[in-house]
Amino acid sequence: MPKYLLASVILAATVSHFATSRGEAQTPPPPEGAAPFNPSFGDLMNTLVQPRHAKLGLIGREQNWTLAAYEIHQLKDALMNIGKWRPRFRNMSVPDLMATLTGEPIKALEEAVQAEDPRRFAAAYDRMTQACNACHATLGHGYIVIQTPDQSYFANQVFRPVKP
Repeated sequence: MPKYLLASVILAATVSHFATSRGEAQTPPPPEGAAPFNPSFGDLMNTLVQPRHAKLGLIGREQNWTLAAYEIHQLKDALMNIGKWRPRFRNMSVPDLMATLTGEPIKALEEAVQAEDPRRFAAAYDRMTQACNACHATLGHGYIVIQTPDQSYFANQVFRPVKP
């Protein structure tokens, strides 16, 4: 899969959402009898959580604390929404599992960002990455291993702090 495909899909969906919400584009109703859009648990994780995790790692590397705080908020919202949309997976409570595994690492990330401390951020980010992998293992997907990104797949976004 080309490395920019996921970013392109997310960008297209975002542009479409904002154009529609401002009345610039109208989406025709689905054909009668069409199944509603129903992404799988994996689709939701791949499109909402994994990119935010990757961006957060890149943002932390650049010590852009304002953007990091924003991205942590986006990550928390994504996890919360997935818990609402898919409350059970393999007979487990998704909201409970996510809160148990990611609650402490997210709090540590928030504290590191507030302190603007790159070492604390790196340690908290590692704990968050470990939490992601622990969740995968708990859900029977231990072969899905997340890591700290070594390069950006978001060539269209600047992660270093920029003066307005």
